[in-house]
Amino acid sequence: MRIALHQIWVNIYVEFVVKNPLSPVEHPGGLGVNNELFEASLEQFVVRWTNRLAVHAVRLRYSLNWLLQDRVLNVP
Repeated sequence: MRIALHQIWVNIYVEFVVKNPLSPVEHPGGLGVNNELFEASLEQFVVRWTNRLAVHAVRLRYSLNWLLQDRVLNVP
């Protein structure tokens, strides 16, 4: 999770909010960042990240199934 948060900070927040001279420095009332490019990039990042997690989960499931079948078949 730290990796994802760091990537969001460096690649999205800094690029679209911090470096943008038109973006407000403070966001009163907890309204958050009002920047379309930031929001679109963040949405894209979240979709890509969740897709990667899904792929890893499927690979892990197949690996575990393979290991369990191997152990069951090779029991003395």
